[in-house]
Amino acid sequence: MSARYVKFRSMTTLETKAPSTNWRRDLIVDGRRLALLDTGEHDRTCVLVHGLAASWDYWRLTIPALTASHRVVAVDLPGFGYSEDRGRYGPDELVKVLIELVNQERIDTVDLIGHSMGTVVVSEFAARYPDRVGVRLGFEEGTARRMYAGSDFLLMPSRFEPCGLSQMYAQKFGSLPIAHRTGGLADTIEDGVTGFLFREPSLGELLGAVYRAVDAFRSRKKLNTMRRAAMGRHYPWQRSALGYKRVYDRALTGALARS
Repeated sequence: MSARYVKFRSMTTLETKAPSTNWRRDLIVDGRRLALLDTGEHDRTCVLVHGLAASWDYWRLTIPALTASHRVVAVDLPGFGYSEDRGRYGPDELVKVLIELVNQERIDTVDLIGHSMGTVVVSEFAARYPDRVGVRLGFEEGTARRMYAGSDFLLMPSRFEPCGLSQMYAQKFGSLPIAHRTGGLADTIEDGVTGFLFREPSLGELLGAVYRAVDAFRSRKKLNTMRRAAMGRHYPWQRSALGYKRVYDRALTGALARS
């Protein structure tokens, strides 16, 4: 993977390209060839499971950021992406491959991040080795509230969102949402006032909204003004109910006129 630093609106950001031979290598694990990226030595190691080819888009911006604090190993499980496909693999076989990978690479302590099938494998790994691996799945309301309260921004780049509650929760906690202008997100976020919206579901548009949020963060006055505006927004059911009533009244009036 190649990377270069570029200037954008007084920010320095990491621009990444597709994987190259810099970090990529193959490894034979339990008789299978695994394709992986390995960023090199570090005190801490993070293993991204099922993260090279099929999920590369999810990781290509994550890996460079993680290299500051971790050795990053992004691996495709057997049968996925660029790794060798030798028939069907159940969770048991995939966990065995992951265990062999960790042992073969002499990784004593590891942060595991799973995507797609990787989530299942990471969970199985933790169940088998509770003294070595901890994992948290599912939803905990208290944890969610603390995350909203402790964050400055909520990134919500949904391609489609009929309603959406997370952006409204975030605004109440003073966390400004950064979201795609679609559906309920467009209805509940005022761009530049209670959050940041971008029009097209593309990386460039998303980054543009993120950069605007960072600029706001640098101005404490502007940030606090936006936070107060966001926290002051109300979304009562009475307003929605009146809107539905107007629709039903028009429909009923039209039906009676035609009868």
